[in-house]
Amino acid sequence: MKKLFWSAIVMVTFLLTMPMQAQSNINESVRTALKSGNAASLAQYLAANIDIVTPDDDDRFSKTEAVLKLSHFFAQYRPTSFVIKHETNAPNGARYLIGNLGTSGGIFRTSMLIRNNAIVEIAFEQ
Repeated sequence: MKKLFWSAIVMVTFLLTMPMQAQSNINESVRTALKSGNAASLAQYLAANIDIVTPDDDDRFSKTEAVLKLSHFFAQYRPTSFVIKHETNAPNGARYLIGNLGTSGGIFRTSMLIRNNAIVEIAFEQ
């Protein structure tokens, strides 16, 4: 009986920490992609359709168009750093990240809305 109890405890602990590990992994991968200005790496975390706000544009794009838009933005403003400043988890499972993207053209306040482990909105504001 003790063995069954401890097995259940281990299983519950694993199941509860697994989502936190997934969040941590996506945060680190997104941070690395933004810091290096790698739109192709960021693409694996983009939703099928994504809202993108840049100093030049504010529109909804397909994933393919979004990668091109982000590549253009990163070419225009070469990233040098990205630091997550704040993260909020909503009761519905959505997450909101706010950070600072250091670029050759200055610092951009960067915010991302993530649902179901996919970025559905990203905004770069100077």
